[in-house]
Amino acid sequence: MSRQLYAALLKKATADPVVRSGMKLANRLNLFEAIAAKPMAPRELATSLHMKDRYIWELSQAMMATGVISMNSEGELAIPPDCVKDLLEATEKAEWEPHLLETLPILDKCFPEDGKAGYTLDEAPHVLELVNKVRSPHTPKLVAELIQNMQLYHPDKGAIKHVLDVGCGTGDITIPLAKGLEGVSVIGCDTSEKAIVTASKSCEGVKNLSFVKVDGGAYENAWMKKFDVVLLFDLLHDLPYPKQTMTDILKVLKDDGIIVILDPDVSSDPMNNVGNMHAANALTFSSFYCVPSSCCHHHSSALGVSWGTEQKERFLNEMGLTVTNRISLLGSIFFHTFVCVKTPLK
Repeated sequence: MSRQLYAALLKKATADPVVRSGMKLANRLNLFEAIAAKPMAPRELATSLHMKDRYIWELSQAMMATGVISMNSEGELAIPPDCVKDLLEATEKAEWEPHLLETLPILDKCFPEDGKAGYTLDEAPHVLELVNKVRSPHTPKLVAELIQNMQLYHPDKGAIKHVLDVGCGTGDITIPLAKGLEGVSVIGCDTSEKAIVTASKSCEGVKNLSFVKVDGGAYENAWMKKFDVVLLFDLLHDLPYPKQTMTDILKVLKDDGIIVILDPDVSSDPMNNVGNMHAANALTFSSFYCVPSSCCHHHSSALGVSWGTEQKERFLNEMGLTVTNRISLLGSIFFHTFVCVKTPLK
């Protein structure tokens, strides 16, 4: 690759505050210098740096998506020798995204082999603040499209009476969703006590909405086969125990209900993401939050954004679900949507 072409990649990558923070994190961990000295596979790289393989894999995929590092046919990560100096200089000059910089002290403890397993949202609230800041200008239109598609794809369009939002966080989607679904009972549930308290305070006056803290995947007996729609908004790839969670969700979903899953549309094959700056953004954010938040649970699946769309759909099929529709709300890869129904028994 010519230095001119590489300079264009660097300019594009450093223009994105999240992506350039991922570059600064990679540089901070000596990832760039290590593979500049010797091309190596992500697992070998993790070993050489005494870092956790899962964390290095996610960050490596993010950097591959930008194009500033590549993977050869042997699966080794590399940087064009003539461009190493340019990469290090551009990374050094780039500024951190403030919320991700605030997260750095606890993230630094997670990458080392003998370090902290991960962290919870309550321990690192800055990442959620960033998500809400970026998403909030688009929320009204996003929720309107979400409601439209719920009503469009539910088998009995007039029968939506109960909606469950799993992993609702502080209710930034759940509250406008409930306001837009007059006459429909909406429940938001989350494992974070702090998030539920915040959400409950924010929803005063919204009579058709309530928030409930749940422990793991255990849902109330009163919820069995209650819900017409179950929503997983930007959650599936974060689940530490996806099979258990989906098993519990299937129990509370009516037989003719639908599951609506919004998750980033990033390929399971890292080579398919090369040059896709939106994928680089999602994978970088996953390195800062999705992987650490999943890894903090014992024997977690630690999926992250790199799990990818193809593997998600295979998982859903294995869980007894059929994907009936695939939509990109607002035309964005960040709001790629699966509409699922229970697969009929043969």
